[in-house]
Amino acid sequence: MHGPTEFYEVGAHRLAEKAADAAFVVCISDFARSQLMSLLDPSDWERLHVIRCGVDTDNLVPEELPLRNAGSLRILCVAQLSARKGQAVLLEAVAALCSEGIELSLTLAGDGPERSRLERQAVELGLGKHVRFLGAVGHDRIPVLHREADVFCLPSFGEGLPVVLMEAMALGTAVVATNVMAVAELVEHQRSGLLVPPGRSDALGVALRRLAQEPKLRRDLAEEARSRVVADYDLRRSAQELERLFGCVGSP
Repeated sequence: MHGPTEFYEVGAHRLAEKAADAAFVVCISDFARSQLMSLLDPSDWERLHVIRCGVDTDNLVPEELPLRNAGSLRILCVAQLSARKGQAVLLEAVAALCSEGIELSLTLAGDGPERSRLERQAVELGLGKHVRFLGAVGHDRIPVLHREADVFCLPSFGEGLPVVLMEAMALGTAVVATNVMAVAELVEHQRSGLLVPPGRSDALGVALRRLAQEPKLRRDLAEEARSRVVADYDLRRSAQELERLFGCVGSP
């Protein structure tokens, strides 16, 4: 059970019936588990298990890069260009910071139904020279994009447990994300990243401004983020937990 899309149409996905009929249900977050708990009788809750998504932390390894000077920031966002991902809010925040004289660049990797509208918005906000739209990119390019970035930003209105955030954290990039659904289970505010309310370009701007002005904070957050993912979101550990669960359920 991932979410959040399934939770928008519980009846259409027949979640209650599927969960009630299953030998067990694996949820990727406490948030996802709680949503199923609300659909089931408490006697069925023990069959709901949390096994978090994971990434290959052996292959996603940060490079030692020198700290850049304060007052500038290279922002990366990897996500489908859809309304739910909130890139329009990010563009507003970037425009406000540029008007303050902060040297910013934003790279948007991904494609989707909102691309044309977002490109128009960027032009209307005067961000032509500050924003790159890369379109869809191969997964092999993700580490390269992170090496070129100071901050990874995911301004979504709704998320399950974003793998792109795990990848950013594993690669040693400071992250800024919205405090929605299960994101706070991954990112601890002011320890392994910065969390902001969804839909608030002003709050997003405050977080990005802070990271532009405090290069050491970027590094400290990135180091803690890497440790967090290695400890709790490694792909091998997730697979082992899932294997144990299948073994327990399959035992006589």
